[in-house]
Amino acid sequence: MMRVFIFLLAVATVTFARAQDRKAEDLINRIEIDGAIPKDFRSGKSLLLISCSEQTDCTDWREMAAEAQPFLADAGIDAIATYFLEDILSGVEPSRTFLQAFDDREITHLVFLRHDTGGYQVILTEFNPREFVLEGQAGWDTKAPELRDAMTNTYRAVSTSGQKLRNLLILNQPEFGDMVNIFTGRRAEFYDLNFESDKLAIYPFADTAQIREVMADYPYKYEIIDPEIPEKELRSEGYDFVLYYVHTRAENAKKLLGYEVNDKETSFVSESMEDGKPVLNTYSKDSEVYKFYIKHVYSGNIFLGKKWDAAPDWPTALSNYISLLRNELLNN
Repeated sequence: MMRVFIFLLAVATVTFARAQDRKAEDLINRIEIDGAIPKDFRSGKSLLLISCSEQTDCTDWREMAAEAQPFLADAGIDAIATYFLEDILSGVEPSRTFLQAFDDREITHLVFLRHDTGGYQVILTEFNPREFVLEGQAGWDTKAPELRDAMTNTYRAVSTSGQKLRNLLILNQPEFGDMVNIFTGRRAEFYDLNFESDKLAIYPFADTAQIREVMADYPYKYEIIDPEIPEKELRSEGYDFVLYYVHTRAENAKKLLGYEVNDKETSFVSESMEDGKPVLNTYSKDSEVYKFYIKHVYSGNIFLGKKWDAAPDWPTALSNYISLLRNELLNN
């Protein structure tokens, strides 16, 4: 699988830049349910990917995984790692890095477990190293009001599918996957003085008029660019820096970006500047937040800023990042 990944890495950069904040349901909706268990499900390596609708609480997603894993093991599905799906889809660089990590581990199949107001849905499909799931890709699913019933249906369908069981020594308890290292260069908790002289590229991730409204406070040159331009071609187009963000639960956003996280912490303090004075806000570690950063295209160095400045909505998070950047680079 790695023989195709060098090419696919560039494709994935464009794909996720086009929709940086892709939600789990958008990915799942690509799958065409055809009623058949995808081939070789009992002989390949799978991931268990858990998600919830916006109307349901998913703070107990680890408990969901613990209940689901024994059913998968009994069915012969070797789910070697479990992730919260929104972490994987949290941004351009996490998504790209997770894809490569899963390709390295020779993942062949995906088990989606989704909780919404109607109950639980299990979807079985193949893993595609280009972008997890292709549009129209075939899959099997079952739905039930209770998780146990959905997993029982899955066990029965897979174990009676006629597929030969080749998976042995399957985990009976979930193995929660680690956050990936998204950095290709140096991680910096400050700002680059070259921001002043070099142009910043922004892939369109929301309404461009709204992006421009927030970026009006950015003191240097920037441009919202064609989403089809791969990152590796930005320098030839005149851009030395590119704006990215992660969007997931605050605790995992910190882990993805290399911050130290104390397991005893239940919330994090976020900072911004207003009228020259610091403004502090506290958000639960389980709250979904955006955290922006700027990446130097050539070196891969990323500039997070001196303070944790994440916020539950992207305009506030981007405004926080810019306000702290202005205070540091213009006033000092």
